[in-house]
Amino acid sequence: MARRRRGDTLAYIERMFATGLATSGGIINRSLRSMKCDIAELLIYCKERGYPAALNNGRILIFCNKEPLIVMQGA
Repeated sequence: MARRRRGDTLAYIERMFATGLATSGGIINRSLRSMKCDIAELLIYCKERGYPAALNNGRILIFCNKEPLIVMQGA
C-alpha cells in the first residue's frame, strides 16, 4: 500500500467535513477500509473541533457537533 502524504490526508479530511451532513451537525459514518486518510490525523482533527468519534465493527462514526456522546447499553 502506498504511503499517504500529509497534505493529501488533510485535503481528504477537509473535504469529508465540508459535506452538508457534517456542516449541519450530522454524523459521518465511514468504513475504516474506505478511509483515504491517516486515522490518527482524523482523530486529531476531530479533537481540535470537539467532535466525539466512535469505532465499532470496522466503522468509524464522527458526530459533527459538540454534544457529549452517551453510550447506552441494553439489558
